[in-house]
Amino acid sequence: ETRVLNRNMGRLETVIKNSLRRGDIMSRCSPSQFMVILPTVTEETGHKVLERIQKNFRRQYPKVGLQVYYSLRPLTYNK
Repeated sequence: ETRVLNRNMGRLETVIKNSLRRGDIMSRCSPSQFMVILPTVTEETGHKVLERIQKNFRRQYPKVGLQVYYSLRPLTYNK
């Protein structure tokens, strides 16, 4: 249901914002997706950040049936 999705994605947005450091960037890309840019992390520390977001969400909203999935990719750009 759209109302339930929006409420829970709002919760997730708050958790993401509270889990990131200064300089990290987040944006909502679709009704069910966020993009997070972590400019100063390695692949290993990037996974730690994303796992922390999952853990914080489960801790704050243990009864919400929302499953959080993520993938981590390097940001590439052309000069």
